Amino acid sequence: MPETGREDNLSNFIKFLEKEMQLDLNSVKFDLNTRIKLQKYVFFAPYFDLHLGYEDTFNLYHYGPYSPTLAHDYFKLLLDWKQSDDYILPTTFKKESFKRILQNKNVEWLELAATAKLLFEANKTLTIDQLTDAVSSIKGQKYNSESISAIINEAGSLLTGF
Repeated sequence: MPETGREDNLSNFIKFLEKEMQLDLNSVKFDLNTRIKLQKYVFFAPYFDLHLGYEDTFNLYHYGPYSPTLAHDYFKLLLDWKQSDDYILPTTFKKESFKRILQNKNVEWLELAATAKLLFEANKTLTIDQLTDAVSSIKGQKYNSESISAIINEAGSLLTGF
């Protein structure tokens, strides 16, 4: 990706999400689930070799990892958004893997998997069981333990590396 800045990189990534993953940027300003999905897609992007410049901006929040910097940037982009199917992403981006793993995942899956990934990155010695317990202690009021366990087990390779 050319060195055109974080917002240009984000713009290209959003165009990819609109075209390839059916994310509607126009609904971002109105739909919480769309904003959560966008946050999680950007959070996961570096694990597929796409570095958009937000890697150090995520903190744990009610809906999982959240970047206020990213939120600021996508709301700024919305002010002058031009719909387009054209996007440029680096050839190193594992686009097909990204789509295979994350496409059609619901908000619950993305929130729990991203929360687990954030916790794992902070402590890479955690086992899947320990990670499940840690996520359950944070998200147990919102999601049941069976759901948490199933999603973390399904997302295991994404969480601990490829």
